[in-house]
Amino acid sequence: MTTHRVSLLAVAGALAAALSAPGPAVAAEPNLPMPSPEALYRSAVRTVEPKREGTGEQFCWNAAWSMRLFVQAYEAWGESSWLDWGVKYYDYCVGKMATGPDGYKGWIGPMGRAAWADVHVGDAILLDRMLEFSELVLKDPALKAKYAEPANRYVQVARKHLIEKWDRRGTWREDGPYGAYVSFNRYCEPGKLDQWKALPEGQTEKQGLTLPFNKQNDVAQCCLKLYRITGEKLYLDKAQKIFAYMRSRFQYVADKDYYVWNYWEPFGPWDVDLAKKTTRHWMNVHGYRNYQAGEIGQIAEAYHTGIVFTPLDIERIVNTNLKVMWNQDKADPKYVNSNALLPQPVLTPEQRKAQEEAERNNPYAKEGRAGTLWTALDDFSQPVRDLEAVRMARPSRNSHAQIGRAYYYKVTLKTPASPARRYAPDAKVEQAPVSSCLSLTVATVMPQAIGDKPSVVLCKSRIDNDLEVAVWSADGKDKKFVLHKGKIEGGTDGLVGIFILQWDGADPATKARLPKGNYRMRWTVPDGYREFPVVIP
Repeated sequence: MTTHRVSLLAVAGALAAALSAPGPAVAAEPNLPMPSPEALYRSAVRTVEPKREGTGEQFCWNAAWSMRLFVQAYEAWGESSWLDWGVKYYDYCVGKMATGPDGYKGWIGPMGRAAWADVHVGDAILLDRMLEFSELVLKDPALKAKYAEPANRYVQVARKHLIEKWDRRGTWREDGPYGAYVSFNRYCEPGKLDQWKALPEGQTEKQGLTLPFNKQNDVAQCCLKLYRITGEKLYLDKAQKIFAYMRSRFQYVADKDYYVWNYWEPFGPWDVDLAKKTTRHWMNVHGYRNYQAGEIGQIAEAYHTGIVFTPLDIERIVNTNLKVMWNQDKADPKYVNSNALLPQPVLTPEQRKAQEEAERNNPYAKEGRAGTLWTALDDFSQPVRDLEAVRMARPSRNSHAQIGRAYYYKVTLKTPASPARRYAPDAKVEQAPVSSCLSLTVATVMPQAIGDKPSVVLCKSRIDNDLEVAVWSADGKDKKFVLHKGKIEGGTDGLVGIFILQWDGADPATKARLPKGNYRMRWTVPDGYREFPVVIP
């Protein structure tokens, strides 16, 4: 397989032509009655008001469900009453924060029966919505005159009780150009927030585990907004590292020019059980459709801010949704998983029985339920907008649907679909090289820089394969030596088909360490190969 290097100027032009090509005419803006902002506020509070002491991650997911609607409704109808009730709701949620033993605040509550904690994603999904309000207000002089105080207050909460807090708690990791958060390993006893304790029995399986991509990206989205509001580059740098981590794990498939990616992949050796030759978490496309759909919105935000993703990346993601997932029926569109076209293993009756048992025990292991239209691509693709119009044509009395419908007609459709970046129109992002392979869904080296301790070299295959693992020169032209050659067993289960070895930077035949510099790890199978950059410091 060849490495793809293209002119981004040419890609941008092609993407503008292909993805913004006129589609079926969108119906004129229908009658869009405005719901009551007070009713939305009261409904939201009623829904999330804790039934017991403490809040916790589940409170945050429930509270986030309605939070973005206040800004979206304001942008659709221009009525400032939406922002008034939005502030009341944001302040209600901030008022539910509690102070932990280290003085930092968070939405602290049950994490199992024996432990209370706050978590990265809980903080991020609520503060991201508040920062959306802050960014809207602080760039508009008229809004700033009225709402500057709460807008600036939410910025300060995010700076201190999200980014500073989780960095001070030691949960941030870096590896070359990549960065990621790991779960915190301290909890409080229920209702007692004056002292950290070690994780209770039965919950240590998540201790120090790298967070899945969607949760990493939720924090990164807050960083992007903090950067755009404050201009402080440290926030942009952190978001850059998080999204670069995700992008480095994309699987490229050349025949339809598209990407696939997993819900979680390991970031460091702490995510791997070397004794059992497996990972501490399953690796696959998430079984529920809202996960990848949400990640598309996060990718779009990074693209608009001018980091990591290129027009070619966006084009390939659109291809995933429209060439792979969609059934090509405009009147009755249906969607399959983004990994639906990847190879399927031939299973013996015993293997089939084992897979069915694994799927019963792990609802996320079953493939086939993650397909949906990725509406966050509507900034870039007219065909996506046309498919979205099918859904928007159905009237609803639900306030969430009414606001979403109004936002689509009154905001989304006012700007033509194009590859233009909203916040960084002149950004230049280098296209990361890719290699094409259908059957290898994971390929990584941890850490990327080969230091005093051996790095973990890991891949995962969907099917039984002949596998070669070798070190190549940085330009991919010179094979330095082979680390492994043999068979790998495959499987679609998230913990099956994993192959792990360790490498210390030396030629296994001569024991001589490679000279310092950049190289590539390459995993080759009959249907292609995957690569990952490695560095000898």
